[in-house]
Amino acid sequence: MNKKQKLAYCLIIIMIISLVPHFSRGASWNRINKVITVMEQEVISAEDAPELIIDLVDELEVGDLFYLQLSGAKWLDEPYISTLIGAASEASLETKLIGSMLQIKIQGARLERGTSIRIPMALQMVDEISFVEIISNNTAVTSGRYHVATAMNYRGKVSTHQIPTAVKEGEMADLWIEEPFSKAFSKAMNQGKQGVIELQLTHQGFSFDINTSTPQLIGIKGFEGINSGADAIKQIDGQTLEILLPDISQAKYTGGFILSGIKIIGENHNNFQGKLAVKAKGDLIQEAAVEVLEIMDYTVDLEVKSKKVYSGTKQEVQFALVEKVADSLVKERVTYFEFGNGVSLETNTQGKVEVAMNGEVMVCEPIKKGNLVIGFEVQQLPKEASRYDFQVALMIPHGTQGNIELVVEGRSLIKTLTAKVLAVNTPFQVEVEPFEVRIGFKDQVGGKIEIRELAPGEIAQGKTIILQFEESGMKFTKLPQITVTEGDIRLGTPVWQSNRLEIPIVRRSNEASIITISHFTLTADQTIASGNYKLQIGGTGFSELATEQSLDAIWQGDFLKVAEENEVIPTPPPVMVTPIKFTIGKSHYTIGSTNKSMDATPYISNGRTMLPIKYVADAIGIGGECILWHPTTKTVTIKANQTITLQLGSKIMKIDGKTYTMSAPPEAKNGRTFVPVAEITRALAIQTVWESSTKSVIFYIYD
Repeated sequence: MNKKQKLAYCLIIIMIISLVPHFSRGASWNRINKVITVMEQEVISAEDAPELIIDLVDELEVGDLFYLQLSGAKWLDEPYISTLIGAASEASLETKLIGSMLQIKIQGARLERGTSIRIPMALQMVDEISFVEIISNNTAVTSGRYHVATAMNYRGKVSTHQIPTAVKEGEMADLWIEEPFSKAFSKAMNQGKQGVIELQLTHQGFSFDINTSTPQLIGIKGFEGINSGADAIKQIDGQTLEILLPDISQAKYTGGFILSGIKIIGENHNNFQGKLAVKAKGDLIQEAAVEVLEIMDYTVDLEVKSKKVYSGTKQEVQFALVEKVADSLVKERVTYFEFGNGVSLETNTQGKVEVAMNGEVMVCEPIKKGNLVIGFEVQQLPKEASRYDFQVALMIPHGTQGNIELVVEGRSLIKTLTAKVLAVNTPFQVEVEPFEVRIGFKDQVGGKIEIRELAPGEIAQGKTIILQFEESGMKFTKLPQITVTEGDIRLGTPVWQSNRLEIPIVRRSNEASIITISHFTLTADQTIASGNYKLQIGGTGFSELATEQSLDAIWQGDFLKVAEENEVIPTPPPVMVTPIKFTIGKSHYTIGSTNKSMDATPYISNGRTMLPIKYVADAIGIGGECILWHPTTKTVTIKANQTITLQLGSKIMKIDGKTYTMSAPPEAKNGRTFVPVAEITRALAIQTVWESSTKSVIFYIYD
């Protein structure tokens, strides 16, 4: 190692050592034993003052000097008697004021490590906060700055916690009179301040009445147990009271009083409605106007916890009748609660409705509309309460859409109350292509049903989808084709039960799914009557309310049409099929055997094949003039046999104004708009096949 390297090594060692804190000389642990709150400009004697405690980690030699500097306060001109704990008996401290600093000198014997020095902070406050700073003067005392005291105005505050209501007169709110810090009130009274608080009503149409009430002053917090009755409250005139605070000189901690039982009566208030206030003033409090009573007409509120739900469910609803003014409810009279929009309530074996009110179940008479129980009636409300919280279960069948309102009326109320309790949406979308058949033909094939979940997991696992066909005498000779065309719901083996098709749900979806049921095969013999026959789609897979007797259908309507005997259903002519192929990663597509160039290439995104919409349209014969791009809204409109609208980033597709939810939104890439192949081909009624060996999508166009 050369000299330069040795020098650099030494410098590094010195730097590391300099960064390590050490206490070989000049070290102590310092703290203030308490931080106190006092009055502005208050003098803190040594007896009441916080102590600065210095615990030595190293020794102080005889003659060592260190200093204490105050900020926000000034030292008192009196001897500073300090305490030494753990020092030799001959050791002592000499304190001396030098200007604004207190000098401390070690005398008699040195102070060993472990000695504790305790110095009272006797001072007079000058600012709001005072600090003491230790100036080490190169001794074994660590420098530092410590908070000693905070000065506050002695005036307390008057407040209320809750404002009661009344029609013409009533008991005003409890007044809370609280001191700002310990002994603030007693210190102020020792300086000649009066312990009297004056209350004055600010509205001329009302007055105090302490003769027919039981006013009292109750001590709280540090004043607990210091109470006064009506003798501490004096009425000066109709609108003025004086409150005399009791003796609190012995109280050690911050406290206050609650003034209660003061009645306010109405005189010539001219049907006043609003909040009454009192002006509170006195030596010990901050002057303030405090609202103490709200005068209002008889009022009952209907409070509701409204929520959004799906149809086909059973929902607990919560609501409350609340008296805003005492006696607003005539509790001995009947109250009716009625729900609208086709929902119903469950009944027990006796046909009654069980309702929870204020946490207890009560049995009520039902209100019926036809066969539905749409509400209940309460014969009498408990007199001791002013709030009545209700909870009841509502059954929301499929077909319910929009808001569910609760109407409350009856002789117990001044007026009818109405509120929205639920907002109902449907979790499914169903599209049906009806099936037309002719009498006397076997194994006729047709019809298509598409069931779309609008959110994952809405079709229940372990339950059943049921297609219930109207009795007709027609015979289904094969199971239809049942496929999951989108999503990951898993279906079990379907079963025909006469005119009823049952499809079990093996696993619910994690991705919103589409179930397609098509190619119904049936035979209609000569005994079948012509006309339309209905279908219901429902079951426990869709609805908590479904039973064997009631499917709670998510869709119902005409599905089978049997033609008149002389009615001819034309047979479709033979068709020619031209295949169109788009291949992942290829910049061309083929129509039959002809290649067509593209300036975009298909790709796979999140498991979905994405195709450029322009070239899909070109391939099936939709001209460029029929594809419109709207740059402001980033919307593509395709005008074919029907108008299709797509928007970048949105899963919503509109076909002739009707809204459908796609599995994925269109994407923009290299200046072209790409769409999921399954969505656009469904919209354009194109049959597709996935050719896995070439990673190609093949369209079939019928000529």
